[in-house]
Amino acid sequence: MRPVLWIVWILLPLMASGAASIQVLRSPDGRIQFQLHSPKSGSDDLPHWNVSVAGQPRFEGCRLDLVTRDHGHVLAGASLVQALHHQVDTPIPWPIGRADPVRDRYRELRLRFSPRSGPPVEVIVRCHNDAVSIRYHLEGEGTVVIEDEGTSFRVLGRPGTLVQFLENFRTSHEHAVETVDWDRIPRGRLIDVPLTLLWPDGTAGAITEAALRRYPGMSLMRPEDSGEAVGLVSRLSPRADGSKAVRTLPMDTPWRVVLLGQGPGKLLESGTLFSLNDPPASNDFGWVRPGKITFHWWNGDVFDGRPGDPILSVPMARRYIDFCASNHIEAHSLTSTEVTTTPWYQQSRPGVEPGPDTDVTRTGHGRDPTPGGFRSGRHPRPCAIKGGPTLDVGPQPGVAGTRRGGLRCLRAARVERHDGRLLRPR
Repeated sequence: MRPVLWIVWILLPLMASGAASIQVLRSPDGRIQFQLHSPKSGSDDLPHWNVSVAGQPRFEGCRLDLVTRDHGHVLAGASLVQALHHQVDTPIPWPIGRADPVRDRYRELRLRFSPRSGPPVEVIVRCHNDAVSIRYHLEGEGTVVIEDEGTSFRVLGRPGTLVQFLENFRTSHEHAVETVDWDRIPRGRLIDVPLTLLWPDGTAGAITEAALRRYPGMSLMRPEDSGEAVGLVSRLSPRADGSKAVRTLPMDTPWRVVLLGQGPGKLLESGTLFSLNDPPASNDFGWVRPGKITFHWWNGDVFDGRPGDPILSVPMARRYIDFCASNHIEAHSLTSTEVTTTPWYQQSRPGVEPGPDTDVTRTGHGRDPTPGGFRSGRHPRPCAIKGGPTLDVGPQPGVAGTRRGGLRCLRAARVERHDGRLLRPR
């Protein structure tokens, strides 16, 4: 189907009087309304935004704030000098989803601010039929150091929330979900995204992000030294020196997204997060073969209700492979949580925690990770699990090694979000 795209540009020259102004943006179906209140120029105020759904206020007094090393809070007292309205309606192929293609339909408001110092800054807002998305665009040349981001989310209507509390930025992001009333979310606790919101009238929402490229991941926190009016504030994973990101200008931040729907099921059905991500540099995906895979991380050696052979032993691998073959599962993963075991690849350190000599391109300990090494008569090809350390040198050695070994696929795991550089594709 040929993509259809309608674009309407409206240039609104703004008065240079320094007065605050209000910009309004509505979703294509008119249900969601976004308002941005710009600060009075020369003041210390920050822009703030509100969102309503079907006339019901849901977010109010939410701040926009980005801090750079050279210019501080770049939007504090910044003058709004230009507003561009933009409308899009186009299908996007979604080969892995049921709703193929995704309808990328939104109205956009591109707000250009003149800061008190430094180059112009833009705030880009999109109103979708099921979401509001916001990102920052910094112009200029050279590099910029992002010291902090203070984008905040102040929710109205006292919804319940589904929360994953994080002990720090270096976590597995596999925490138990707790149900907490919005106004009882404790101060000073780090919260993972997405954060799901459930209002009493059945409306559901989720605070999350999209297009996370070359930038640290976002968590949320209710600051200890703030009042109730602040709500939750973004917390970026820090670098070793305490800064958050170093980027080449011009640059875009990830999208800060609020999904909205009638019930949590509508959030799962949404294609908005998919459409917000940048298109791939190449459309050559003929080599991709979607399929199912086992991942026995949790049950380990408990194959049939009781402990058995070690997870990475050949007998246990054969049992899993036979299970895959009987249930039309294309691949079986080789992974383990056992401290006393050793992986099939080269590694001198006991257990599966990577060491300095970990090398997934070489077999170790007399194991043969090829299909012949686990042959059981009815098997699919096993799948190698590639651990974290080789991410530092790029995935190509691991890919080449598994191809030489005859394995079917490669799964990159343990990309820790505490260092934004690890999020860069190699």
